[in-house]
Order: sequence, then structure tokens, then C-alpha cells
Amino acid sequence: MNDRPNILWLTYEDTSPQFVSCYGMTPVQTSPRIDELAARGVRFDNVFATAPVCSASRSALITGVCNEATGLGHHRSRIQIPRERIKGFPRYLREAGYYTSNNEKTDYNIHGESDFIAETWDESSSTAHWRGRADDQPFFSVFNFMDSHQTRTMTRPYRWYEEQVLESLPEDAPISPDQIDVPPVFKDDDEMRRYLSRVYNSIRLCDLRIGERLDELSADGLSDSTIVFCFADHGEGIPRGKCNGIGFGYRAAFVAYFPEAYKHLNPWGSCVITSELVSFEDLAPTMLSLAGLTPPDHMTGRILAGPSRQSAPEYIYAARNRLDDTPDLARSTMDGTFVYTRNYFPHLPVMKYQKFADVSDIMRAIRRDSDAGVLTEIQQEMVQPTRPTEYLFDLHADPWEINNLASDTAYAEDLLRLRTETIRHAREVGDVHFLPEHEMVARARDTSPYERRFDVDYNPLDQLLEVADLVGRPNSVNQLVDTLTHDDAAVRYWAGVGLFAAVRLRQAGIPGWESIERIDIARVSAALLDNPSFVLVEVAAALIGLGVRSPQDHEGAHPDPWHVLAGAIEDDDPLLAHQAIEKLLYLPSVAPEFATSVDKAAQKIEGKSLARASLFFPVSQAIDMYHYLFDDAALYYEDDLPYL
Repeated sequence: MNDRPNILWLTYEDTSPQFVSCYGMTPVQTSPRIDELAARGVRFDNVFATAPVCSASRSALITGVCNEATGLGHHRSRIQIPRERIKGFPRYLREAGYYTSNNEKTDYNIHGESDFIAETWDESSSTAHWRGRADDQPFFSVFNFMDSHQTRTMTRPYRWYEEQVLESLPEDAPISPDQIDVPPVFKDDDEMRRYLSRVYNSIRLCDLRIGERLDELSADGLSDSTIVFCFADHGEGIPRGKCNGIGFGYRAAFVAYFPEAYKHLNPWGSCVITSELVSFEDLAPTMLSLAGLTPPDHMTGRILAGPSRQSAPEYIYAARNRLDDTPDLARSTMDGTFVYTRNYFPHLPVMKYQKFADVSDIMRAIRRDSDAGVLTEIQQEMVQPTRPTEYLFDLHADPWEINNLASDTAYAEDLLRLRTETIRHAREVGDVHFLPEHEMVARARDTSPYERRFDVDYNPLDQLLEVADLVGRPNSVNQLVDTLTHDDAAVRYWAGVGLFAAVRLRQAGIPGWESIERIDIARVSAALLDNPSFVLVEVAAALIGLGVRSPQDHEGAHPDPWHVLAGAIEDDDPLLAHQAIEKLLYLPSVAPEFATSVDKAAQKIEGKSLARASLFFPVSQAIDMYHYLFDDAALYYEDDLPYL
């Protein structure tokens, strides 16, 4: 047997531990093959993706570097990284003699991804397999399973799900709606059970596919020489899970199996459960160490297993940034008991308007039931117009994260401790996502965000954090107005975000925001005279939300915020157009008056690539959501038409 282990990753989509039966929270067995692997190996209870969405999560997996340092946190953004320094970790294995194969998903979020993939893998394709290696060559092989993806559990039409999932299961395998448990965040009725049963059946089909690969491993006589890691890429693909910056969005089902020959590399033992904190950043350095290699210094994760194992940390971290057409910025810290999240866009709801979610039956039902007033307070929470500035959830006592402890004085010390740690970590890694996305790219010029993250001329992070922390904090309005004259435009941007947030929070009736109604309109309007467009959009939206309609509404000859916002909507820059159209979705009383500008934006993207990696894709999605909300237009994807 080779001294170096084979390593197999069986990665599957969008699945939280609550729905994988070896975690003991399901009324039926959803995952017998995963359960069997866990029973012989290790079940991990505290594994967290670095992001609640695939591309940002997989960016950290493949590089071993946190997204806040690389700038790869926006979902499908294609950011430059220093490729001579940061490589896909399988490339190091390949150079050491391993055969590396990936079947087949990549989604690494990196500029020049095709070249990056070619450098990383011996083969990355729908047919890639360890069987492509030379005789006696050790391998690192990845198989990605789409059967549990959000398209199966939620977003594609039910008839498509029946064809792709139910009809693919053996006759006796489907789980019926009356067999499932309904999480308390959802209304328990026949309709919701029907929709949520998609999760159970999709995982069951995924488990069958995983079992087929394990059977191949056994048939090839490799089970005794292969370490197996079987895990989801982030949280569950249903409302309030995936895309949401709480434990339900980040926490991933994760099991590992070390055969007898490599038990000396396994620090946990067999047939065990561990609560050790694990971040997806840890997997790259761990795989290299298991293969006898020394991880490069730039990797931010730790080595979990093997002779070079490093001790478990006190904290790990995760983040939510722009995701397709939904803007956001949230930062989270986990300590094994609590999940703390700072929502820097508290003026947006948990379930932000997003075409990929709102096209689904389950999301339509939730919004319909909300409008009808038939949801409980817990169930209504995900579609409230705003959300708390901070979350603090105890995952042990409250696995569905219903009871936010952030305002409970009994947990004040934990709140302060985790809040302080979250800010400390942002400074430590040089978090570049506090820069507006446009600036994060433009300011880097011929380098990369990673290379310039500690350059204060590029990323004045201390000042950005100081002003961003005012967002959602009552009594911050005057400070935000003062900051509109700051020397750095990115800092001024956060002042604009804070003012728009204040308007939204006041409109939602949140206590403590009455001062926004006494704001000096002329002083704020002065910010429309000389600012880059990404600042103007935030300020104009705040003024429009306050009812300012023209320069005559206040003293002084300042630009009309309506004209400013319309100009941004019609701009050729897709990031700017997207930013502006998204503002309309949360200004419902005036949004229909911008229909002409939205139509012009639609004309500008005609003929542009609307592939998901294109920056025109979020613009297109936001336009579709605008027409759905304000023109009563149908919401669908062309590929779904035969199933509707």
C-alpha cells in the first residue's frame, strides 16, 4: 500500500445537518449511505462554510484563503487574485505526484477560471474519475452531486422536480409529505409539507448517488487505502437557509472516514462525534498535510488531521456578501455554541427579493400567507421589511435559530465578546468587501484586492468599519450626515447606506429612528453635487425615501435625486445599474415612476451575455423582479416553461 493515502471528496449541494439522518433530527432516514459512513467514521457537528452560497464557499475551499482577504466573497464575481502565489490546492498535490480529478462543478469565482482549472486538475469534467490515474498513483478525487441543489429542493417547478428527483428514486424510496417534520419557521399545512418534502427526497437521491461512488471505490479495491470526506457546500437550499448569514446558512453536514491503514492520521478516532470547530478554510491545508506536504504560508486555515495537526481555534468566521441580484454584507463569528452575526444592511429583509428564490412555489406561498396574515410571528420573521442589526443564536438550545439573544441582557457579555472578535478578524484579514464592489475592483487597478488589502490608500478599513458600524445604530443620523464630507468616497458610501437604512427602518416603524425625519435636507442634498455614482445612488435613495422630489423641495440649487437615481439605472456600468434598480425594490411607493428608466436599462443589456458569471446577470434578475413586483408580470426562467 502507498504510504500516501488516496483522498476522496464526495461533496453535495445545499444541505444542513438538520436534514441528514445521521444527525438525529429527521423523522425518517434520508441518507443511509452517509449515515453508514458516519457510523464507521467521524460525524462533525460544527463545520461551517465561509459563505452561505456555493461560489464563495468553493473559493475558500479551493484556495485555503478566506474570501474577505481575496475579495472572492461576491457570488460569481470573477475577481483577480495573485495567481503566482495563490493556487488551487490540488495543484500542489499534482506536483507531488498525485492524480487529481474533479467531477465536475468548479464555480471558483476567480478571474481567468478556465486557466486556473487547467492548472489545478489533471482532469475536470463530467467524466473525471480516479480511474484516470496511472498504476499505483495516489489520487485526490472530487465528485460533486447536484441532486440536493436548491433547484431540486425549491426553485424549479414541481413537475420538473417530479421528473428529475421522484422518478429517479426507486419505487419504495420516496418520502411522503406526511412523514416529514416541518421546522417551526414554516407554516405546517399540506401545501408546505408538499414543498418541504422536496428536501427530503432530494437528499435521498443524492445519498443514492454517493453510495454508487462508494461502491465503485470498494469494487476497485480502494476502500482500505482511501480517506473519504463527505460534506455539503453550505446550508439548506430553502428559505431562511442558503443565502442567509446565520448558522442555518453556513452550517454544513460533514462526515469523514479514515481506513485502518491511516488511523494514525485521524485525531478523533472511529465511530465518534466531534464538536470541534471546523471552517472550510481548513480543508486545503489539511489535504496537503495528509499527503505529506507543507501548506503554503498564505493559507488562512489550520491543519485538522495528521502529524502536523493544529489545535482547534476559539472562533471561526463566515460572511455574506452580494449574491446574484441581492445586495448584502453580513459578518459572522462562531464559537461552538453561539453564532453571532452583524447585519450591515439591516434595512433589507431576511428573504430579500431575489428572482432565484421568488420564482419558487414555496416563496410565493410564504409571501401570500404573509399578506393574508396567517403566519405566526416566528414564520413572519423572514419576510419582515427589515431585520435586527445583530443576531446572537445559541445553536445548542435553539437549532432553528428562532430566539435572537442579542437584546437579552443575560447575554450581553457574549454579545460584546463576539462583536469585538468579528471586528478584530475583519482588521486581521484586511476585509476588502467593506469597499463598494465597484471600488474594490477599480482601486486595485493592475494588482488585486488581496495584494492591496492592507494599503490604507486602497482600503481605509478602520474608517470604513467605524462608519459601517453606524448603520442600523439608533442616534447615528447626525454622524452619518457629517461623514458625507469625508475625504474617501468609500467612507462616504457607507454614510449613504446608513441614511437609506435609517429611512427604511423608520418606515418600518422600528423605534429609535425618529431623528431621520428632522434631517438637514439641504446638507444631505449637497452630497449630490460632487460624488462618484456609487455614493450618489445611496444618498439619492435616502432623499427620495424622505419625500424629496425636486430641487425646489429644499433650499439651494442641488441636483434632483430622482434624476440622479434614474441616471444610475440607465448607466452602462452593470454594477451601478444593479445597485440603483435594487433601491427601487425597497422604495415601493415611488418605484413605478421609474419604469421608463428600467426599460432603458433592459434595452442596454439586450445582446449582452446573461450567463450567471456575467455582471449583467444581476441587472437582468433585478429588472425581472421590478416587473414582477410593480407590473404584475410573470416570473419564470425560459427553461422552466415546459413545466409551468
